[in-house]
Amino acid sequence: MTDERLKDLLRSALPPANQQGPSRDLWPQVVSRIEASPAWSRLDTSVAVGVTIALLVFPKALLLMAFHL
Repeated sequence: MTDERLKDLLRSALPPANQQGPSRDLWPQVVSRIEASPAWSRLDTSVAVGVTIALLVFPKALLLMAFHL
């Protein structure tokens, strides 16, 4: 397979990229997400509670956990 044949196959398989920009200005959303304080989700809280309970039940696991950090 030659380079030209490969180039033709790729051009036929992939449509040309759309050169339009975004429909609105996205920078204000980026700034607001950066300035917003991070909130704990339910998953974060449940993982923290689970690890705490596991360490209270199995205190020797603290050494194993510290080794992996």
